Amino acid sequence: MRSLVSQPHAVVVGLFLLVHTQHSLSFNLVKTRLSVGRNTDGVIDHDFADDHPNVMSIPACHGPFSPDLLTNYWGRSPLLIRSAFHAEALTEVWPSQADLLELALDDDEISSDSARIITHTSGRLDSFASQLGPFSTSTIQGLEHGDKMWTLIVNDVDRYVSTLADWMDDEFGFLPRWRRDDAQISMARTGGGIGPHVDSYDVFLTQTSGQRTWLVGNTMTVQEEMNTLIPDLSVRILRDVSNHNESSHAYTRLELQPGDVLYLPPRYVHWGTALTDDCVTLSVGARSPSSAELVARIAETMLGSVSVHAVQRYTDPDLLQEVNGAPLHSMTNHAKDSMKTMVLDAVHEITDDPMRWDELVAKLATEPKRMSENALVPYNEIKDSEYLAIWGGTPRDALARIREGRGALYRIEGVSFATSRVEYDGVITERLFAHGSMWEICDDELATAVLCRIEKGKPITISHIEGLSAPLAELLTNLISEGILYASEDLS
Repeated sequence: MRSLVSQPHAVVVGLFLLVHTQHSLSFNLVKTRLSVGRNTDGVIDHDFADDHPNVMSIPACHGPFSPDLLTNYWGRSPLLIRSAFHAEALTEVWPSQADLLELALDDDEISSDSARIITHTSGRLDSFASQLGPFSTSTIQGLEHGDKMWTLIVNDVDRYVSTLADWMDDEFGFLPRWRRDDAQISMARTGGGIGPHVDSYDVFLTQTSGQRTWLVGNTMTVQEEMNTLIPDLSVRILRDVSNHNESSHAYTRLELQPGDVLYLPPRYVHWGTALTDDCVTLSVGARSPSSAELVARIAETMLGSVSVHAVQRYTDPDLLQEVNGAPLHSMTNHAKDSMKTMVLDAVHEITDDPMRWDELVAKLATEPKRMSENALVPYNEIKDSEYLAIWGGTPRDALARIREGRGALYRIEGVSFATSRVEYDGVITERLFAHGSMWEICDDELATAVLCRIEKGKPITISHIEGLSAPLAELLTNLISEGILYASEDLS
């Protein structure tokens, strides 16, 4: 698959197809356990305790990776999958340390918040610090020759490396595209890591090279996390992961080899540390909106609305009639109840409208978290003369060539997508969401298949758009124009 986003020279662009063979799965409990604490001088002390009564056991199985392995664990319990992927066969798919360094040094490619370096002094949790990229060569050289432990983290790697994006579509396609987060890859020298922390989402931690040890504890509530964070740090580091409550002060210790995957549901305490200088870990998270984000988006929608409920203000028509019998406290229950009714009426005006609620939720779910607004390349900004010579000077030219059988349309890598179908007042509306925007078409049977192929990252060829209606052709033209779709001669 060809990407319109220029890629680092060191990134290999060929996709190595995996062929998994089925074999029986054997489940084993991981027996190695670790208790974490502090000694008297404030340095982290690791004390193995195989017989600790409160240690959490993490089930383990052997690959190959499959969503079937997660049936009993998704959202419930951690799972270690040994040899989930054949690491040696994926060296041309998984970015190397050299590839990550090249991305982190390229200020033309990544946005300022897509690359971070996290450093710390060995043994001291209060020394963790974060620095945002892009970085200079001298910064990287300084790390190599310095005395601090360090980790380089690059987000949105699947946007820049199309082979990785294709692989993620294949292996993590069981997640709806709007639920799957970006490819975050961390590389570290021995001793490097980002410290003990908690994530609010499901995450798959794949060891792509080298070795990393993970300490995994039980879940921690948001309030417990807030009470345990070390203050005044640029990184969210837990002060002492061994004592956040009485029932979970011991941790399972896991050593991941290349190809191993550790799945963690939301809010499990974990702490990864590189055991080798060639340590690279790929993190694929499952993003989801929070209640606060949804409420905030409802409020934003109301502020931009001129509907009766959105602009309504509190009134008290009986105020003057109640002067003589006014209660002691001026903010009465009647006033508060009236305002509550106003708010709920305004909220329900959105949530009870299937068209508006669908649009609000799906736009929020597909918004980019880090990428700048110029992450997409509109057709009229393409500078590749060879590409334009093949596909023409306008989006309509490109679609016309696809309809002639000269190639296929692909969705851009590294962008969240969602599709929905809303029936309202007897009209069926098919919708595609991407990058926080929406495209829709009504009562078009072919649109269902086409939009779902786009969401799943499948190519759109002449065979998929035979009998294309004018509205659907216009929708595809708009997607090409805005950089959501691009044309390629690759039909694989």
